[in-house]
Amino acid sequence: MQRLIFWGIKLVKDQIFHRMSVETQEKVRTIVLGKPRTIGWYARRVALVTPPILLVASAYEKSPFSGYYRMVMMLPEDEKQIGDTSSQTLLAQLTKSHVLVPSHHPVYKRVTNVVTRLDVAIREMLNERSNESVWDASQYLPDEWRIFIISSNEFNAFVLPNGDIFLNSEVLNYIRNDDELATILSHEIGHKLARHTAAKLTFNGIFFLLDSFFMVTLALVLPLPVFIEPLINELRGLVIPYLIQLPYSRSLELEADYISVLLMSKACYNATAAAELWDRLSREKKLTKADRGLMDLMSTHPHPSLRAEKISSWRQEAAEIFNNNATCRTFLDDFHRVEAYYRIHSIRSK
Repeated sequence: MQRLIFWGIKLVKDQIFHRMSVETQEKVRTIVLGKPRTIGWYARRVALVTPPILLVASAYEKSPFSGYYRMVMMLPEDEKQIGDTSSQTLLAQLTKSHVLVPSHHPVYKRVTNVVTRLDVAIREMLNERSNESVWDASQYLPDEWRIFIISSNEFNAFVLPNGDIFLNSEVLNYIRNDDELATILSHEIGHKLARHTAAKLTFNGIFFLLDSFFMVTLALVLPLPVFIEPLINELRGLVIPYLIQLPYSRSLELEADYISVLLMSKACYNATAAAELWDRLSREKKLTKADRGLMDLMSTHPHPSLRAEKISSWRQEAAEIFNNNATCRTFLDDFHRVEAYYRIHSIRSK
């Protein structure tokens, strides 16, 4: 699209503007841009940049769970509709492939119990933070958390914007306890609560506009030779994914990890068990420091060891939430056991 805009403006510029006399060109520039260094010249530039700035500023929304701000320009109903459509399509494919685990299988009870405890924790967090602002629970919580387990050897899980939870059976085979199951589920639910689908679509849309604006400005201002345009596109192909889109994706993953830690602690799960899970995944995959550097540059997800480090930095906050919840007192011995394990492991890894 940007290439069409670029070449369209370049065509108009080359075939019309450049064929004008110098005097006529100056008149056109004065009409469009104003006389240089005059009040009108500055006013036009302010008028040019103000709408995009106001648009971006008005799009920021604070998450009641993480406290982070994200650009979100989509109604919750529209986001839910995306989830409904995606879920219908996916379920049709899974049903046709006969890979859905039957709903009467005992494993559903285990997963449902964890999701139920997390749901209670979500509602408690919203109620506790109602003094900060009026949070509409329906904006974040679905009418129902529907759970679907897929028979697959791939370690994967995700939650759609409408609250449908899809969990591969390999996750259940790999995890050692319900704390680790809660780690996976609360992370994916964290994406839903933080409205990351809407945030991604907003980010991509605004970035598309800014990128188009850049290409339009380039076509209008600079008389670029034909061979330069492909070079610019190559440069954009390197800069946009690795310096903008992928870092943004990794930031969303870390926000979901942070929400996960808070939810697990509120639901009386051992949040520090999450660190052990990510560390174990890192060790079993035999990821080196070089792999971490590569993932930090080219992956949509942070390196597992970085995730473990981040969870370690939130450990004190998690412990406070856990200890302040009277319901969690029966879990204290197990919590301190995992906490001690992580402290020992952290010292050993230094």
